[in-house]
Amino acid sequence: MRGRCVELYSDFACPFCYLAEVGAEGLERAGISVEYRAYELRPSPVPLASPASDLAKRRGWDEMIGPLSVELGLSIVMPAIGVRTRKAHEAAKYAKVEGVERAMRNALFAAYFAEGRDIGRIDVLVEIAESVGLDRTGMKVTLDIDQHTDAVIADEARALGLGLNGVPAYVVDEGMSPRVVVGLQDYERLLSWMETK
Repeated sequence: MRGRCVELYSDFACPFCYLAEVGAEGLERAGISVEYRAYELRPSPVPLASPASDLAKRRGWDEMIGPLSVELGLSIVMPAIGVRTRKAHEAAKYAKVEGVERAMRNALFAAYFAEGRDIGRIDVLVEIAESVGLDRTGMKVTLDIDQHTDAVIADEARALGLGLNGVPAYVVDEGMSPRVVVGLQDYERLLSWMETK
């Protein structure tokens, strides 16, 4: 399995993507490279709504997301606000360049799902960056000048080309026929899928 790579498309405002991080970290510990890709569930101008205001989402949260988060050991609550995540994805790209991608991803998910913070705001992202050891000024400048916007857009264009319509989504690129699975997968299922040819 060493030397293998999987792309993980996710969004920082998706609870299933937060849960998917547990399996992704397991793959990394097993020596499988995980390439994180941006996927905005609600890019501008798609309307934002508070997840907590939707009765069906609240029911799904209580019946599925809540129990899964407990099982996986994550602190997660239903957010009171909807957020745009483009800048959060850009912040994660910057963190990758600086060598702290894992810490930043964990901090972004926790900020939104455990602390209820607006991770679409640059000032909030700068504070989160500082909490994982990144330079505040470097992060602010990066976000202000849209340094990683093109990389986020490129990820989303690739997702569109692969026909992805939801996240989390896992892709093993095997040339002309990439293999794709969409939806939350546990670590064992991911390993089995990775081994399938």
